[in-house]
Amino acid sequence: MAEDEAVQDTNDDATACKRCAVELGYWKDDFVPLFMRSAERRAPEINRGYYVRVQGCHVVIERFLELTEGRGQIVSLGAGFDTLYWRLHALNNLPLHIYEVDFKQVVARKALSIRNKKKLNEALTDAKITSSGVSSAKYHLISCDIRNTDNLHHQLVQAGIDTQLPTLFLCECVLVYLAPEESRGLLQYAARSFPSAVFLNYEPVNLGDRFGQVMIENLKSRGCTLRGGLACKTMTEQRTRYVEAGWKSSDSLIMHDVYRILPAEDVRRMEKLELLDETELLDQLLDHYCFSWAINDASQLGLANVVFSS
Repeated sequence: MAEDEAVQDTNDDATACKRCAVELGYWKDDFVPLFMRSAERRAPEINRGYYVRVQGCHVVIERFLELTEGRGQIVSLGAGFDTLYWRLHALNNLPLHIYEVDFKQVVARKALSIRNKKKLNEALTDAKITSSGVSSAKYHLISCDIRNTDNLHHQLVQAGIDTQLPTLFLCECVLVYLAPEESRGLLQYAARSFPSAVFLNYEPVNLGDRFGQVMIENLKSRGCTLRGGLACKTMTEQRTRYVEAGWKSSDSLIMHDVYRILPAEDVRRMEKLELLDETELLDQLLDHYCFSWAINDASQLGLANVVFSS
């Protein structure tokens, strides 16, 4: 489908934005250049926006790994060319398993990069790399359309997932491209199948105002329809979708507030990299994206401590 291809293209754009920010020193990632050879320089506002997104995810991931003492698992839905496994491997801070899921075309390209780049494949143990995915001791790259939750479950089970383990789901700018019934089905599947889990979602919000409408039209011009936009209109709708899907609790935080609670020393370092003439565009961007999350904590691990305090 042409629309699916347009959505897959957003992976290249996101990876290019991350490479640009990394080259400028916003955060350290030795592996993103292995998936994206070059990238045009982005505006400072875009770089800062990605910094808040990436560092916000890092905060939650680090807390999850600390709380579970490395005995949990991470499932990244619509993972694209994310480098999480390699970054954690370099820090000797891996969970038991990382499962990445994406469209077969994206998976084929990522698997090819992993096969051809020594720095990537030498970090894997007992790896089997094919055009349809990667299987190794701790890293699993799975080709699957996440809208088909029966197949998703089958593929995850085939890869060795244990639904009883503490699980962190990562989902960045994915649900917004799914129809409401599709994202609801995905959230319901995760809620009923994983009794001890955190579902962390990053995507647009407040799409009902003028700035939000411009975002929608810009994406539509690139062939991307925000089919899940109704769930992104307000922060309240972001939260209620999870409880309605069967999660025990949920909350959300606008990216402006995430910015304020990131480690202050590193934020000050980052802000010196590029000066902003004015902050209006950055403010608008941060007011139109959010983290939302849902929690099941049947094992009473204290998973609420993994996410942000809103």
